[in-house]
Amino acid sequence: MEQKLNSKLSLSIIATGLMSFCGVVVETATNVTFPTLMNEFNVNTSAVQWMTTGYLLVASIMMPLSAYLKHNFTSKKLFITAAVLFLIGLIADATAPIFPVLVLGRIIKESALVSHYHSCSTSFWNKPHLQKSDC
Repeated sequence: MEQKLNSKLSLSIIATGLMSFCGVVVETATNVTFPTLMNEFNVNTSAVQWMTTGYLLVASIMMPLSAYLKHNFTSKKLFITAAVLFLIGLIADATAPIFPVLVLGRIIKESALVSHYHSCSTSFWNKPHLQKSDC
């Protein structure tokens, strides 16, 4: 007897993959644009490195917090909240007139991505595994 993934689970996997891909792209793009950001916002290297430092601080806070969120909220609510927060952070970054707004947008995006990745990826591990048929 062959089982198939239901469409909701398939879409969840695709959405999580896209959100994770966006996180990797944003992280990579930010790190390689440090010289451009330094020139654009007229800040030094130590100031622009706060973008990465802020991400790591938020990640260390959100990892244990995401277990609490996963326990108290549905995966759908967590995903929608993460997607909205990611978009808010993206808009803040795209329209940032000053460097602190850029860092704030980055922190908002990363908090959404870290909490989304941790809570949604654990959802997939909790789904029953497909059983192979004994052909």
